[in-house]
Amino acid sequence: PWGDGTMRYSFDGAASRYYFDGLAGVGAPANQEIVETYNSGGNDFKDNKVKRRYIRLPGSVDEVLLMREYDSAGTLTAIRYVHANRLGSVVALTNNSGVVSDKYTYSPYGEAGVGGSSGFPFRYTGQKLFASVDLYYYKARWYDPETGRARRRPEKP
Repeated sequence: PWGDGTMRYSFDGAASRYYFDGLAGVGAPANQEIVETYNSGGNDFKDNKVKRRYIRLPGSVDEVLLMREYDSAGTLTAIRYVHANRLGSVVALTNNSGVVSDKYTYSPYGEAGVGGSSGFPFRYTGQKLFASVDLYYYKARWYDPETGRARRRPEKP
């Protein structure tokens, strides 16, 4: 993490910035919200606009409760609720009406099956999947579901 409470990632020329601390718009305490931003200005992150807000369960480190999506003008466009299994792996997202918008499946070691189209990044055991390198980020380690082992930081593809 950077000193300003963010994680910054850049794969395939697309940069994202995730804010891990701050107050959630729904009244959640600090450290319960993760914010993903749009970035069209390269790696300097000068023109960040909120793309998605991920709200976690109170007291949780990994369990995302809902995702709020915004368009490039900053208007809220959708709220999706997260449904997880006993491992904490996300198995579905639903909209405000309870209609399933995305379904996710996994192999025993976390290889992602055919899944949703919303771009929801938290998957197997609630960890962030970097689909461009097929690795999960477990805070201090990268996990390879193909081998079932932790590995070093991935090289840029």
